[in-house]
Amino acid sequence: MYDTLKKTKENESARWEQIKPEHRRYLEKLMLSMERNGLGLPSEKKEKVKELQKQIADLERVAQKNINEDKTKVEVSEEDLEGLPKDMINNL
Repeated sequence: MYDTLKKTKENESARWEQIKPEHRRYLEKLMLSMERNGLGLPSEKKEKVKELQKQIADLERVAQKNINEDKTKVEVSEEDLEGLPKDMINNL
């Protein structure tokens, strides 16, 4: 799909221009998303992108786990909460 869209955009500009502007914009955003995920790259670089994406996902999981397990508390006085709605203060 990516290759077809790219070829149409690059080599068939008249056909590309016939597409409604809102559809063209959607297709351009779709292509950009595909490119950000490594499509259009040589195999070696694609593998590097996959490796980096896995590292990012692993780091996100660790960070979320740390946040979920954190027991840090912040104590504030009612004076510090001045200006907040009463129902919000009651839910703290």
